[in-house]
Amino acid sequence: MLKEKRLLQTLDMLRENGEVEISHLSRLFDVTEMTVRRDIEQLVRAGKAVRSHGGAMLAAGPIGIQTSQTVVNLESKLAIARKALAFIKQGTTVFFDSGSTGYLLAQCVPASAHITAISNGIAIVTELVTRSFVSVIMIGGELKAGSLACRGPAAEDALDRFRVDLAFLNVSAVGKHGELFTGSVAEAGFKRKILAAAQRCVVLADSSKIGKQSLCRFADARETQALITDDGLGAQQLEMLEQIGTSVIIANR
Repeated sequence: MLKEKRLLQTLDMLRENGEVEISHLSRLFDVTEMTVRRDIEQLVRAGKAVRSHGGAMLAAGPIGIQTSQTVVNLESKLAIARKALAFIKQGTTVFFDSGSTGYLLAQCVPASAHITAISNGIAIVTELVTRSFVSVIMIGGELKAGSLACRGPAAEDALDRFRVDLAFLNVSAVGKHGELFTGSVAEAGFKRKILAAAQRCVVLADSSKIGKQSLCRFADARETQALITDDGLGAQQLEMLEQIGTSVIIANR
């Protein structure tokens, strides 16, 4: 198998599973373990992987100015991102909301995906544009320091032009009655525009955000089709979300 094809398949396996083993790749590709190590070293130099004992793990990469060491609840967010991948169908238009979980989801998108991707996050579009069959549209506007995401009236006006099959929405908190919060007044209008533009909307929120409040309420979970979280969600919190009519998906069960 050609080296370029091995690298693409290895990267797809990293995106899907989060890690790979050298011995497994050696058998799969029918090459020596030394050859696999050289392949992994190339992915490490490109910032796509980090070495682990006996193999490699997917590198979290830059999320705004964040790294894998500074992303809060990284493992939970990775599990949520991998579960969310199942919602993406070939030939569809998908909006990726800016934020750490949205970026991790973008990392999980396989090289073979044929989609149109729209995002207001610089890190997300930079990640997705490396895939040959993904058409990428960047939403411009006021650029937020730190997250490197566009927002404000210009971004809202730009999003008005689009209709998407599926949107992944990041939130700062999900209230005890299913309220969706953001920590920025400037982002609230943009997130409402995401809901209006999407035929289906899926909320990505790790369990630390459930049952909490933040600065600005912009919508309710009942306006979305699903909420993906992790198994840190309590029984009462799960019951609350199910009672308001949203489909709750636990990523790591």
